[in-house]
Amino acid sequence: MLYDSVAVIGNGTSRKNININNIHIKKICCNLAFRDINCDALVCCDKRMVDTALNEKYSRPLYTRSDWKRRYGNKVNYLPLINIKAKNRCEQQWHWGSGTQALYLSGLLFGQVKNVHMIGFDLYSLDGLQNNIYSNEKHYKKSDQQATDPRYWIHQCAIVFKIYKDTQFTIWQNSDWKIPHTWNCDNINIKNLENIEKTIDHEC
Repeated sequence: MLYDSVAVIGNGTSRKNININNIHIKKICCNLAFRDINCDALVCCDKRMVDTALNEKYSRPLYTRSDWKRRYGNKVNYLPLINIKAKNRCEQQWHWGSGTQALYLSGLLFGQVKNVHMIGFDLYSLDGLQNNIYSNEKHYKKSDQQATDPRYWIHQCAIVFKIYKDTQFTIWQNSDWKIPHTWNCDNINIKNLENIEKTIDHEC
């Protein structure tokens, strides 16, 4: 099936006041997002996150690293091989996290997708502290700990944009968010997060 639009949901704090369930297109989510969002697919690279989702009876498709096949067998799905020749550590698939893996999966899971909406991909922190919506939850860092360095995420997203050069990526963010300079691609635009529930197109 061909889908016009898919949303990939990151867990940055920018989305904390957005009801993602009011956005009626297919959604690929990450880690604990299944607790709050009706996910059509969930990506969990960390075994602890997979265990949490299974223990809490998440029942829709769950994708994780193929390294965990011996542990989970056919209980889960496995992430596809990223179609690049890694030139450095950052590009090696083991070092891709759930958010960037989910973004890559968006171009494969639902067939040829025209538009990918990126929500909650905050990347860097404005105050230098953790900016994950699930900070302080089990297996997450505390909210007063130093922010995670976003350089790998930034580079990996740029790779995805180039792989899917015929797909339009819309980044929904607050007005003070600055796009990384390496994301200067023709298939990217930015829209104000405040307007997302009114303006995002429904999947048709």
